[in-house]
Amino acid sequence: MFLGQFSKEEQAIFLNLAYTMMYADHEVKDDEREKFQLYQSEVEADITKAEVVDFVAELAKFQNLDITKKKMLLFELLGIAFADAEYAEDERVLMEQAAAFLSVSPVDIERMMTLVQDLAHIYQEVNEVIMR
Repeated sequence: MFLGQFSKEEQAIFLNLAYTMMYADHEVKDDEREKFQLYQSEVEADITKAEVVDFVAELAKFQNLDITKKKMLLFELLGIAFADAEYAEDERVLMEQAAAFLSVSPVDIERMMTLVQDLAHIYQEVNEVIMR
C-alpha cells in the first residue's frame, strides 16, 4: 500500500523486516507467503533476496525517517503480521519493539492494528462476492 513511498534501498530493508516478521513464529502459512509475494508488484527491490535478519539492527536503518514514513512502515509490517489472520506472540513482540524503537505511540499502533484487521475482512468479503 505504502511501499512505493520508499527508496529501493529502503524497500529492500523493509522486505528483510517483513520476511523476519513472517518467520517470527517459526510457521509460515500460505496466506503469509501470498502476502509477501504481492510485495513484488509494489517494490523495485527483489523479494527473492529477502532474508531473516536481526530485526532491531535492521530497523535502526529507519530511525531517521519522518514520523509519517515510520507509521507507513509499521502499517505494512502489521499487514504481514496479520496476513494469516493470527497475531502470534513472537510477532507481537517484534511489533512492540518496532513501535518503541521508532517512537510511534501505542495509541497509533492500536488504531493501525484495527485498520489492518478491517482491511483484511473487507478483502475477504470482496473475494467471497467475486468468487460466488
